[in-house]
Amino acid sequence: MNRTAKRTLHAVSLPVLAVMAVLAPLRQGSAQDVAEKPQASVATVLVDALRATEARVHSVRLELETSGRMQGGLSFSTRGSLRVLRTEQGRAAAMHSVVEFDFADGLGGSMETLTTDDGVVVLQQDPTFGEVCVRIDKAIVGDLEWAGMVLEKTDLPFQGDPRGSAPLGSAMLSDLALRFDLQPIERPADPARNGRWFGGDRLKAAKIEEAGNELPISDRVEVFVREADNALLEVVHLRAGEIVQRIHVKLLVLDEPMPLDSFRMRDPSKKPRDVKDHPPMWQQIEQVLERAMARAGGELRPSKR
Repeated sequence: MNRTAKRTLHAVSLPVLAVMAVLAPLRQGSAQDVAEKPQASVATVLVDALRATEARVHSVRLELETSGRMQGGLSFSTRGSLRVLRTEQGRAAAMHSVVEFDFADGLGGSMETLTTDDGVVVLQQDPTFGEVCVRIDKAIVGDLEWAGMVLEKTDLPFQGDPRGSAPLGSAMLSDLALRFDLQPIERPADPARNGRWFGGDRLKAAKIEEAGNELPISDRVEVFVREADNALLEVVHLRAGEIVQRIHVKLLVLDEPMPLDSFRMRDPSKKPRDVKDHPPMWQQIEQVLERAMARAGGELRPSKR
């Protein structure tokens, strides 16, 4: 497989990685309150506040953008939107995301994803494979959720999205807290937004797996929490003082009406085929599941038990 094809395959997961950075309001306790509690873990307070908010949220609509560079220095950018509808029990009833991504060398594409109780439908457009529309049934989605837990990753291709249970980003923040020592930090004041920055270096005990990562492994992360409504608006990953990825939420709307039947692909005339009938994507899924089974000591994935 040539380099363009390999990068295009990774572009399938790049938008997922970008949109997974769903950042959200913290409505219990302000950023200042968190900073003034030296006996409490800053990260624990932030994550607990997010989870408390998520428990009350029934719908989320947001727009975000990211920028960064891949291993080797090639820069990329993404622009995305996301809608999530949740049940009274906190489970995702439906999710719909649209992401466009561009690389500095002129290549780019887009991906639209619809998640329902039946599984996941993905419409991908890129210069290598052209337009591809596939359906991933709920059994495979369940396998990928299991693989994510085994591999301790939340950004696997086509993985059941943690935004269903954590639509405001507590899963991401919790993941960062396991790897970085988040503490209040000083940054120049921004007249356009009032809030606080938190950041920290990677913990020495945190696992680092360079192999297979298309994005550079950051050694520090910084996040911005807005004071007015406690919204976590920005995440910056750094390596040796250089920004390697920035995630910025431009719009966040909670609890607006979202009828279930409003969740549909933008072009309903597209007929998805089974993901197993598209070798590049199915190969990618199989490789992830094989890695997970190896990590689990040969344990079979859920759909094979």
